[in-house]
Amino acid sequence: MTQPLRVLALTHTAISESCTFVRSLTPLHALRSMGLVEYELLHLMPWNVGAIRHTLRTLDQWDLVWISRPRHYFMLPIIRAARRLNKPVLVDIDDWLLDVPADHVDADFYRMRPRRETIRTALRAADAITTSTQVIADRCVALGTRVHILPNAIDTTQFVRLPRVEHAPLTVAFCGTPSHQEDVPLIAPALRRLLDERQDHVRVISVGCPIPDLAGAEGYTHHDFIDAPLYPRFLSELRIDVGLAPLRDTPFNAAKSDIKYLEYAATGAATIASPVMPYLATIRPDRGVVVEANTPELWTAALQEMVVEVPRRESLAAKAYEWVRTERSIEVTAMKWYILFRQYVDEPAIRTAPGTRQLDPGMFERIMVNIMVRQTPYDMRQLQRRFI
Repeated sequence: MTQPLRVLALTHTAISESCTFVRSLTPLHALRSMGLVEYELLHLMPWNVGAIRHTLRTLDQWDLVWISRPRHYFMLPIIRAARRLNKPVLVDIDDWLLDVPADHVDADFYRMRPRRETIRTALRAADAITTSTQVIADRCVALGTRVHILPNAIDTTQFVRLPRVEHAPLTVAFCGTPSHQEDVPLIAPALRRLLDERQDHVRVISVGCPIPDLAGAEGYTHHDFIDAPLYPRFLSELRIDVGLAPLRDTPFNAAKSDIKYLEYAATGAATIASPVMPYLATIRPDRGVVVEANTPELWTAALQEMVVEVPRRESLAAKAYEWVRTERSIEVTAMKWYILFRQYVDEPAIRTAPGTRQLDPGMFERIMVNIMVRQTPYDMRQLQRRFI
């Protein structure tokens, strides 16, 4: 009998954050429940010196190292140590962090030159990249890396469709992190009109990213950040009828995934989405609505139609629900992750990463010194804020 693979998963973001929950924890938890992997998921930051040292000392105990969003320089010696031990290293990236726009809420963090150098070096030093979208895959290939597309999937035992309450108001929801604040103007006029005209029959809910134009409006409720492990139940219990997925058409957003559509669909909601790549590639006319153009006027028209045309809305929701369960649930897709992990553990010949020249001791040390000299002052300021 084949022994479970031992996977060490490393991340800079807490398990409470969506990217870690969706990209790391969800597939690993599914594979462990199937008896296929044993794993440890570590949240490492620069000030976790003891944990970093322990990780370096115990790398030989693992079959595979899987690193999510490697944006801190201390991940580079971990990658180097794993490669020297002949351990396969995969790096997962679900946003194009090498080109974060200046108006992004985390722009100051990601647009630092040493940060970008760290990410680029990690991507090129890994045996391969795992990612959620074709757009990111194409950009990784342009860097000279091997890449595997493993689309996001959700746990449909956690995201569930609950019965709607009879005579309850229609629930329209917008869910997203504060990084979506620039997308809000696409939907705010539509929601304001909806509340003005149908106040007694509709409620509007935002989760994570508020809608300032609706602040104080009757029928509008905002919920702040929800820990990712609690989010599936929270979203399910909202009993959303219409989920909104606005997204501006930018190079950065084109690399995003369709995760919002999956979450809305799994909880029984019909989705209206922007005509950008994450949704154009997934949403068909029989299981969702993609607005014709990304304007507030067409968003308003689409939402008005969705509210009024009840049979169509219910049909879209039902078909989306069945599709996500049969095509994009982790229960269906988990084996794709396992097959990939097993391939890199069992077939050393495929581990010839195009960027391995950066692991040459001399070049690697020069890269490390360059990055550390530039990034250390920033990290020192972060430490001061954290402990003083």
